[in-house]
Amino acid sequence: MQTYQRKDKKGFPVHRSFRVWAITVTFFLLVIGGLLWKDIPRRAWKRTKKDIQSRGYFLPVPAPAAQPAVDADFNLPLHSLDGKSISLQDLKGKVIFLNVWASWCPPCRSEMPGIAELYQESGTDGVAFVMLAIDENHDLLRRYLDQKGYQFPVYLPASSIPSAYLTQSIPATFVINRQGQIVFRHEGVADYNSPEFKAFLSKLSGQ
Repeated sequence: MQTYQRKDKKGFPVHRSFRVWAITVTFFLLVIGGLLWKDIPRRAWKRTKKDIQSRGYFLPVPAPAAQPAVDADFNLPLHSLDGKSISLQDLKGKVIFLNVWASWCPPCRSEMPGIAELYQESGTDGVAFVMLAIDENHDLLRRYLDQKGYQFPVYLPASSIPSAYLTQSIPATFVINRQGQIVFRHEGVADYNSPEFKAFLSKLSGQ
């Protein structure tokens, strides 16, 4: 008894046509996947590293020596938390460590202990610290500082922040030398209590 076998338009059994189609599609998927795979680990690690750093799980050490100097803007009036007025102009001629941050910012918080230790070592050694908080709720800011016991000077902007210190994200740190030039700029969390960065500040303050 002869059985009927369904065939495609080219005369091949249907099951064979399906098998050829499946093999062809699989082959092309493997080729395309192979081309993309070599770039996936690099892109995935880049995204993962950015996320880890933004959350403050580890603090990268900045490399200040590779940056060109640009003129600083000293037109920045400030208020201390106890109501005293000061301007960045009053600190001209000193090495200035300027950090833009907020108490509600997790990456900012993660680098604060290192900055506090750096201040204890360098705060009275020719380096002026300006911890510029952009908090709108000053009571929460004071509460955070009291809880942590940080001693570095914290200021609030008394006017709009000059474009030289505007960034797309916080924390952001700037170092101004005695000649009034921004010689270091870093956006994002970092370890400023590293030997490399302390040597950088020491060299600037010794000029």
